[in-house]
Amino acid sequence: MKLESSNVRLRDKTAGSARLCNFAVSGSNTLFQDTFTGADGLITNEYAHWNSDGINSPDWDMTSGSLFRQSNAAWTGVQDSCTPDKFSSSCTDSNVFRLNTFRTFAGNVKVSLALKNNSDIHDFNCNSNDTCWHGVHIWMRYQTQYDLYYVSINRADN
Repeated sequence: MKLESSNVRLRDKTAGSARLCNFAVSGSNTLFQDTFTGADGLITNEYAHWNSDGINSPDWDMTSGSLFRQSNAAWTGVQDSCTPDKFSSSCTDSNVFRLNTFRTFAGNVKVSLALKNNSDIHDFNCNSNDTCWHGVHIWMRYQTQYDLYYVSINRADN
């Protein structure tokens, strides 16, 4: 499998959050790793993706939401759906959380991570007749919305 980039996407309509730890991409050796160690605070957010004066990460591109470091783990922050400012001080927009690596990887790779949902994802509008995508989706080899591999866990539609 050719991994174009690594993507983590969360969709939650409730006030939950998720944590990500020990993200690594490896082949015969480690190609990329982030253990999220360091001082607590904002790593990057969607504001930085769209504005040149944002808080940029050398490793991560955030197209929706906010990525914080807390206790040596990446954290979505409290999920809401309002647009964050430069520092995500009043809003996170992490109700839809899209995080991508800036790096690309060729050839066969192994991706490992630890993910903890801090709450169940519920959407009472989901029923057996609807397609409900709310949940945690790890997108691998994302090229377009139609050309990708993904794993979905903890979906609202069970």
